[in-house]
Amino acid sequence: MALLKYHFFHSLGYFGNSDKIEPKAYLSSSKKIRKLTKIDLELLKYHYSYGICKGIGLKAFEEQHRRNKANLKKNPNSIQYILH
Repeated sequence: MALLKYHFFHSLGYFGNSDKIEPKAYLSSSKKIRKLTKIDLELLKYHYSYGICKGIGLKAFEEQHRRNKANLKKNPNSIQYILH
């Protein structure tokens, strides 16, 4: 059952594993039996919350976000399109 839950979680997005995450987390590179942790949920929420950041790195996302906020400040009624 634990392996089924692990694969189900990974099917929800294109996730990799990391040795920087606690060993019991689904996103850990550990081979231990895992359970859903707070960091797993936070990363899953992030994955489904920020549609404009898919396929780009953190630095590019932050720069794009900064530019969009500046544009909205100058032109509050403008319409912005994000292509991805």
